[in-house]
Amino acid sequence: MAAAWLAPLWVRPPGIQENRVLAQRPTWPRRLEEMKAFPKAADAYVADRFPIRPHLIGVLNRLRLMAGVSGSSRVIVGRDGWLFFDDDTHLGGARGDPPLLGPQVRSWLITLAGRTEYAAPTARPI
Repeated sequence: MAAAWLAPLWVRPPGIQENRVLAQRPTWPRRLEEMKAFPKAADAYVADRFPIRPHLIGVLNRLRLMAGVSGSSRVIVGRDGWLFFDDDTHLGGARGDPPLLGPQVRSWLITLAGRTEYAAPTARPI
C-alpha cells in the first residue's frame, strides 16, 4: 500500500482526460444527517485521488487496446491500432447494411461526382 503512495514520486503519470468532475474533499459532518453521508463522500474522494489511479487507468486502457476492445462504446478498434467511429450501426455503411435503395444510390453517386469534379482541377498526375 505504501508503494501506491510513493510510486508517483518516481514515475510520471500518463495524461488522462476525464469527462467528469472528480469528487471534492468532503467537509466534516456537523449534524447527524451529514454523518450518514460522510463515509460515501469520503470514499469517492479517496477513490478519485488515489495516487496511482492515473497509472492504473493507463494500464487498463493499454490492455484493452491490445485485446482489441475499446474503452468507449462509440469506438471500434481495428487492425494495427486503427480506431473507427461507431454510429451504432457497427460500420453498417461499409458492409452495405442496410442496403441503399435506388434514390439513395443516385444521390450518393451525384455527390461523389461533384466532389470528383471539384477536386479535378487541383489534382496533378504523378
